[in-house]
Parts: sequence; structure tokens; C-alpha cells
Amino acid sequence: TLFPYTTLFRSIKEKEEIAEELDHRLLGNIFHESVQSLYATVGEQEINTPIIDSLLSNSALIEEHIYRSYLRIYTQQTSKLIDSGSNELILEVIKKYIRRMFQYDKTLCPFRIISMEKKYSIPVPIRTPSGTFPLFIGGIIDRVDQIGNTVREIGRATSELQSPVPIS
Repeated sequence: TLFPYTTLFRSIKEKEEIAEELDHRLLGNIFHESVQSLYATVGEQEINTPIIDSLLSNSALIEEHIYRSYLRIYTQQTSKLIDSGSNELILEVIKKYIRRMFQYDKTLCPFRIISMEKKYSIPVPIRTPSGTFPLFIGGIIDRVDQIGNTVREIGRATSELQSPVPIS
């Protein structure tokens, strides 16, 4: 019978099916990696309107960082899909999102980026009959920044501001 082979053939996916499955992951991962690398070009200085205008006006730089980010993140098979043009739209959407984010960031100026895509964890003491043990809770935080005397954390799951903390 052909049973073992039909199972094998069913698991082989068409190029378009792979591309469709990658769309959301491509958007999110490449976006975050690109933004991180673009802001890294600024260094640790305070971000102001002229710096963001400079980034916004340099389409070639934005495209270069998007392309480098996707090459760092994805396998050669995925890279071939994008090179073939089947995901050209995805790259344009990422560029549009990056531009929107920079436009929004201009409204926050001046600000300082404390960290991007950094793993944080904190021990929480848990009491048990055997004693107290630390339970580490944490995750990767997209961006921590400081605007004036307020430190903000922005998370990937919601892409929303999470509990701004005033600095005294």
C-alpha cells in the first residue's frame, strides 16, 4: 500500500502554505528585530525629533535593517520564499509599521531607551512546609524607556504601555 507515502506527502507543504503560516511571525519578529537594530544605530543618547526624522528620511537604512533582521531570524528556506517575492508585501507592511512607530515616538520626544528585547526576571519567595524558595518570574520585555521622570515598559503581547513607574 501507499499508506506510509501518503502520510509523508501530506506533511509536505506548498510554498504558499508555508508563507501563509509565517506571515504573523514574520511581521512580529522582523519588526521587533529591525526596530531594535535601527535604534541601536543611535547609541545611548537621548532620542529627540531630529534623530527620528533622520531615521524616517532614510528608507534605504530602514530596508537594510529589515532585510538583515529577517536573515538573522530565519532559515535559508524561509529566506528563499521572501527572495522569490512571495512575501514582498510582508516586508512593505513591516516598513510601514516601523515608520508609524517612529511617527508615534516623535510625539514622546525627548526620551531615553533603557533596553529593548531584554530578558528580565525577579525572584518571588514561595513559602512551603520545607522552607522558603525563590520562584523566578519574568520574560522578554520589548522596550523599557524613560520619558522625563517616568519609566515605561511596553510588551509584545499587547504592544501597550504597562504600568508607568515614576522615578523619585
